[in-house]
Amino acid sequence: MELCMFSKRLQELSFKELGRTLKELGFDGVDLTVRSGGHIKPEEVRDKLPEAKEILASQGINISMITTAIREIGEPHARDVLETAGAQGVGYFKLRPFRYEGFGTLKQSMAEVSAKLRGIEPVCRESGIRAGFQTHSQNYLGASVPHILRMIEDCDPQWVGVYYDIGHAAVEGGHAAWRMNLDDVSERLFMLAVKDMKLVRREVKSVRYSGWRGEVVPFGDGLVDWKEFAACIKQLKFDGPCSFHSEYEVSMDKVIEQTRKDMEFFRALF
Repeated sequence: MELCMFSKRLQELSFKELGRTLKELGFDGVDLTVRSGGHIKPEEVRDKLPEAKEILASQGINISMITTAIREIGEPHARDVLETAGAQGVGYFKLRPFRYEGFGTLKQSMAEVSAKLRGIEPVCRESGIRAGFQTHSQNYLGASVPHILRMIEDCDPQWVGVYYDIGHAAVEGGHAAWRMNLDDVSERLFMLAVKDMKLVRREVKSVRYSGWRGEVVPFGDGLVDWKEFAACIKQLKFDGPCSFHSEYEVSMDKVIEQTRKDMEFFRALF
């Protein structure tokens, strides 16, 4: 398993600083944001991604995967991102989550997403990069693993699979469903996201969200059963990218320090 860190909370760092920081934390690679507002903008990917790879490699850091805003291949620069990433040896990318638009929309939305994934799959095959559909809590179509499997069932399992996020999975199935879902996706498991989460009450309500929201907390402080999760991953002999999300709403220095503690916690399990 290749340990990497999602670069979202390290956006202030140059590629050289990013590589140095991740190496010091003990990571093998980076889950690099290639999207608007990310480390690399999609329209700059053909020039910037090769540069990022070279600089990060000089610090001993691999680009394990990229996080994108891609939902369909016809979007501006989607093909550029996948072709460039594949050419640079990046093996995996995260799809942008698809929203659940409300009661009565599920079947139509799933059909539409399935069609979009079938359109992405040929480019994945041509470029040599795998697409990961993230398990995502709240009003997203990734909240239910059986739904994800239905949406990807017509795609080649070599190129379109599941990006299993244990934090979000625990929020949606904290007692046992997360384990059953991991069991269910095991044959199409491409990537892992690791974070711990708890449910907190928020005052703001909207059409999309109730008052309860998932909040990222330090490893061991939330709903994730880490000991059981580690046992499952060991049993699967998983060897893909494992991305530490570290989506803490604090300063970057504090994010780095908490990630150091999370890494110690995680390594003790494995």
